[in-house]
Amino acid sequence: MRRIGFFVFALLASTLFVKGQDLNDDLFDLSLEELMNIKIDVASGKGTTLRESPGIISYIDAEEIKNSGARDFMDLLRLIPGFEFGSDVDNSVGLGVRGNWGFEGKVLILLDGQQLNETSYGTFSFSQRIPIDNIKKIEIIRGPGSALYGGVAGLAVIKITTKNGEDLNGGQFSGNYGMSNGTSLRENIQASFGKSITDDLSVSLSAYYNTGKQSAETYEALDGSSTNYKDSSAVKSSNINLGLKYKDLNLRFIYDDLSVKNLNYDGYTHFDGFYLGANYAIKLGEKWTITPKLNYKKQEPWSYIKPKWYDDTDYYNVYNNRYTGNITTSFDPNDKVNIVFGVEYYEDKSTFFNEDSEWNIFYNGEQSISFTDLAVFAQATFESKIANITAGIRYDDHSAVDPAFVPRIALTKVVDDWHFKLLYSQAFKTPVIENINLNNEIKPERIDVAEFEVGYRLNSNMFLTANLYTTTIKDVIVYGESVVDGETFYNYYNYPKSGTHGIEVDYKYKGNWGFVNAGYSYYKPNKNADVDAFQVEGNNKVFLGFPGHKFTTNAHIKLANNLFLNPSILFFSDKYFYEYDADGELALNKLNNTVLANINLTYENILTKGLDLGVGVYNIGNSKDMYLQPYNGGNYPVLAPGTELNFNLKYRFDF
Repeated sequence: MRRIGFFVFALLASTLFVKGQDLNDDLFDLSLEELMNIKIDVASGKGTTLRESPGIISYIDAEEIKNSGARDFMDLLRLIPGFEFGSDVDNSVGLGVRGNWGFEGKVLILLDGQQLNETSYGTFSFSQRIPIDNIKKIEIIRGPGSALYGGVAGLAVIKITTKNGEDLNGGQFSGNYGMSNGTSLRENIQASFGKSITDDLSVSLSAYYNTGKQSAETYEALDGSSTNYKDSSAVKSSNINLGLKYKDLNLRFIYDDLSVKNLNYDGYTHFDGFYLGANYAIKLGEKWTITPKLNYKKQEPWSYIKPKWYDDTDYYNVYNNRYTGNITTSFDPNDKVNIVFGVEYYEDKSTFFNEDSEWNIFYNGEQSISFTDLAVFAQATFESKIANITAGIRYDDHSAVDPAFVPRIALTKVVDDWHFKLLYSQAFKTPVIENINLNNEIKPERIDVAEFEVGYRLNSNMFLTANLYTTTIKDVIVYGESVVDGETFYNYYNYPKSGTHGIEVDYKYKGNWGFVNAGYSYYKPNKNADVDAFQVEGNNKVFLGFPGHKFTTNAHIKLANNLFLNPSILFFSDKYFYEYDADGELALNKLNNTVLANINLTYENILTKGLDLGVGVYNIGNSKDMYLQPYNGGNYPVLAPGTELNFNLKYRFDF
């Protein structure tokens, strides 16, 4: 609290010396129709509009982030149709997509072109981790992305782009404080600076620090035990993001760190990573562009930070290195045809740095192991009078597992106020380091997805879209048990089939007074889904952990000059999970329908131009909200916050 208080004081004092200015005014003034025509490239590799993009896309720009009332990145993602969070071991929180658990290597997280997924298990753990005040845009594929992005994009791709020097041309400070149940729930600060130094050179720098708790509620378990999350769900996170652009050369450095206290012992599970990236667009005339890319990341995933009294040496501490080289060529033979093709190579290396432990060795008998992967990919887009056609293929040859080949084809058409999309994609999950280490005969997952979307522009301020999908996952990689000669082994295995089918609806309205967004999603397990670990005994309508029905709505309402109201409501139908009862047996439990009501009031340009103050109340009714384990592991849920009073202060200025 003292840190936030000091920061707020410094922020207010700085307004006496620096003239404030609103940033991105042009973007904030765009109509909904103009925003729908902004070019995005997450699904195609080349800029296309949302209505023409060959994927089921969600797009969130800086204006919507600012006016959403969201406290953190998780709040933003919970508004996306088909997205919901689940929990895993060590208090970790991951993402599910359309009822399928995507935590281990099936949802790709890209921050300014850097893959944040760790390479031991392919996960990305959330929990107050990604700062949102410096985000320029978020492009999301609600569906497979393997044809473009490889083997950790089987269910979804989340591409985050932060503000560069040209976007900022000044600085921005923000501080956020939230309290719940009589305790501090989040305390964070972020500072961002950027400048176009010359026409060719720009630089940006952002720094973020957060300390908080996942919840301050108490959980009463089936076995009779009680856990106070106020004392056992601490979170610490930080992020540094440096970008440099010189002509067509882009350089990026990111440091990202997360520590989450574990419910079961007095220590922290730690994730940190250093990310370096460089790309240079070489233009060979007006039609050819060749872009070489180099990326390096070093991570320490799932590392155990032990308390001082803990002297056991058998815990998981590795550092992983990945070196990636990519050359992508884009060719436009005419204004109706685009061809993209390229090659990508990476090497993964994992090393235990606890040399004293006999337990910390890989299946090769060493404390270090490495794998390589070579991929080639191609995609062509043709614009015709009948429809726009996108066809692509990717082939990955991994050094330790079977190769993977995936095609995709998309037909999109805009007819006046209507648009249509018919999509078919295959995707895959490449087994990652620990999948292979625990089972060196593991096979890649195979994913088939068919989708159909129809959208209608009711008027220049209002859009409605709906899509149907079916997802089939084969050779599903699941951590499970097997019995050999009377002895039980726990390992990663391929199970035959899983998947879901369902519908998603998205409504957007934007007027002079503000905007309204609403979304609905429904899924049901496929009839041939046969992974027992995901299934609810006696109920074939949902999988464990995720609601069959989800409805969200959020709005931004102008009450007066500089005064805005941001309400939101989220509804989740029943969710199921397993935990241990008093007899030590796994028992089915249920979280009943959950309704979360939030309201945030923002006063812009308070005291001086560029200074904004926000006050919000979240989970007004103190509903029981939990992130549940989407398989029958028996772990406690991760409690989400109860009623939270939140304060947010932002200040923007130019140089």
